[in-house]
Amino acid sequence: MWATGKRHIAEHSLDELEEILNPRQFFRISRKYIVQASAIAELEPYFNGRLSLKLTPQASGEVLVSRERVKDFKVWLEGA
Repeated sequence: MWATGKRHIAEHSLDELEEILNPRQFFRISRKYIVQASAIAELEPYFNGRLSLKLTPQASGEVLVSRERVKDFKVWLEGA
């Protein structure tokens, strides 16, 4: 989803998008999600060392940063 809330079909896998997108603006938080820094409205601690994100526009379902990526995510977020 983009800032308008519309859904778009991507012609690339998340692995490919991770390589294409600007790493200063986008971060792969899990196997399911790549997030843009400006879309993060709030973050909260979650179980097992993970983080829960609230995005704008709001995503359907929970958006969690995987435990393995939390440390790198925090470093990325500070620099974003």
